[in-house]
Amino acid sequence: SWISENVEADARLRLANVSERDGGEYLCRATNFIGVAEKAFWLRVHGPQAA
Repeated sequence: SWISENVEADARLRLANVSERDGGEYLCRATNFIGVAEKAFWLRVHGPQAA
């Protein structure tokens, strides 16, 4: 799990050194004094491209 607090509204999550095993369903949740917003998504990681 990954948590970030007090970030700008245009925050981005960058994943480094991912492998095909990291693929799958993820859930992004944002919480503030107004409420909660969630978005589920699938991440597919492909192996390196042939040269």
